[in-house]
Amino acid sequence: MKTFFRLVCLLACSAPAFVSASESPEAVRPSVPAGLEKAVRLSDGKVGFFVLDLDSGASAGWGDEGMYPMMSVFKFPLALSVLSRVDEGKLDLDAKYRVAGKDLDPKTWSPMREKFPQGGMFTLRELLRYSVAESDNNACDFLFGLIGGPAAAQADLKKWGVEDISIRVLEGVMQDDWNAIYLNAARPSAMAGLLKLFADGKILREATNRELWEMMAGCKTGTDRLVQGMPAGAVLAHKTGSSGVRKDGLVGAFNDVGIAVLPDGRRLAICAFVSDSRRPVKECAAVIASLARWACSEWRAPEKKE
Repeated sequence: MKTFFRLVCLLACSAPAFVSASESPEAVRPSVPAGLEKAVRLSDGKVGFFVLDLDSGASAGWGDEGMYPMMSVFKFPLALSVLSRVDEGKLDLDAKYRVAGKDLDPKTWSPMREKFPQGGMFTLRELLRYSVAESDNNACDFLFGLIGGPAAAQADLKKWGVEDISIRVLEGVMQDDWNAIYLNAARPSAMAGLLKLFADGKILREATNRELWEMMAGCKTGTDRLVQGMPAGAVLAHKTGSSGVRKDGLVGAFNDVGIAVLPDGRRLAICAFVSDSRRPVKECAAVIASLARWACSEWRAPEKKE
């Protein structure tokens, strides 16, 4: 906690509201450790945070009134859209697709291109794994092409009853236009709700649900965020998102969302979004880790009154 409070001293003093979907803010506020709210007071930036107990339905959060740029977090709903088409028989995880070298953008994050600069044949499962576990932007945009683009993913969200998540542009568009990163945005509680639908098997069949869970549990990016707030023995399936740093030092988006299965059996959906901060990314990561640590180790869902 000493490290956490040293970090707090670096943060600015604009206080966001503490909100809860299960009780009034006044009823919940006394349970929040003194000073924790300062963790979401990033200098000239915004923080959106939401934790949802997947079994009791209790929740808590900060800054949930706003929409935050998702960046690669949107690869989670994209994966749901792709896998739902696998369940419908429209796509096959073992089907192979040719990805041409000329279609692999050299300016974007792409472990797939680094390994196969000339392109190659990839199964749908491999493309999904690149997109989800390694956050590959070229694989992501190829997958969008298979389902009909961002509009198709947006239509799926509507079909699943999910509001306040907006998917409008491809990774390639965001790569070329900084302002476009704000077009793909989500409210933290909406993302937590989508994670709950996924965790409860409301969108995918068991086999495809397990495929996506394993990809998210094997996420190779952002190990300095939610992962650092997990207690020993916890399992985290998550998806990160990062904008990078603009030339003037602005961090447009620095995010991590996922499902934590804790040693005591609790299942928590945790969503943390940092937007428009001028703090170093290491400090943004430390804030997310601190919030995750609080959610897993200190927060407890209020007991239901008889």
